[in-house]
Amino acid sequence: MNRARPPYPTALFHGAFSAFGLSHQGPCRPTNEDRSLIKALPEACVLVAVADGLSGGGAWAAQTVIDALDAIAHAEAFSELQQRVMELDRAVHGHNFRDGEFQGKGSTLVCALLSSHRLHWLHVGDSRLYLWRDSMLTQVTEDQTLGRFLLQEGEISAEQMPGHYSRHVMDQYIGCGHCEPETGAMQIRLDDQFLVCSDGLHRALTSAELQAVFSARTTPQEAAAALVAAAIRNGAEDDITLVVCARRGSASESGKDALEKGMDRSGSNAWTEICCRSRGRQVTCL
Repeated sequence: MNRARPPYPTALFHGAFSAFGLSHQGPCRPTNEDRSLIKALPEACVLVAVADGLSGGGAWAAQTVIDALDAIAHAEAFSELQQRVMELDRAVHGHNFRDGEFQGKGSTLVCALLSSHRLHWLHVGDSRLYLWRDSMLTQVTEDQTLGRFLLQEGEISAEQMPGHYSRHVMDQYIGCGHCEPETGAMQIRLDDQFLVCSDGLHRALTSAELQAVFSARTTPQEAAAALVAAAIRNGAEDDITLVVCARRGSASESGKDALEKGMDRSGSNAWTEICCRSRGRQVTCL
């Protein structure tokens, strides 16, 4: 069977962070069309990402996205990523019509840049970012699906959403030709853990099941292995790719204080700040 080439390094210990990634090919898939990235950057920063290729050339699109991220050499370049992703969207979209007919190539993306005290994220599609903090798992990103759009427009109700077909129809992906990446940022606390994953994981496991795994596991490697195993037990049919990254204490971070400089020490479960750009609007959640 033709399997995807191994992902970028699946384990990383860098500065105050540890990260571990896993990818499992779905039993109904001829190839694994997911791709992932775990990359160390200067000044003890870490870049993690998951790209889920759409069927029909999806592996190529996902790898193109990951290659663009792998070219990032320093944290400052992340500020230009939104524009770069929109350029990739147009390039992949144009590639779909090279032979005179639509080829359906495309990819989701969720990525996060972690520094000693702050995380910046970007996503397109239905791959997700979660935060595990103070024994609570919170979904940070919102899936860019037709269902979300219909809900916002009042065409369906919140009660209809869980069983509505549009919940799994993507409204945005890299290659659609009108990609609108959503971005955000938050402060990082000691012992925070972050999960980026393809929909192969979150379709197979409920929010309660995801939380149960994190409640029982303390390291990224343990959590990643348990998540994949739980999804397989639940009969997951899609490719599953994920990266779990944890913020730990460190005596030294490239000459920077290991303490969380400027962080909120209130102990509250509330996020200090999450800002996301959604369809041209700036939304702040506290």
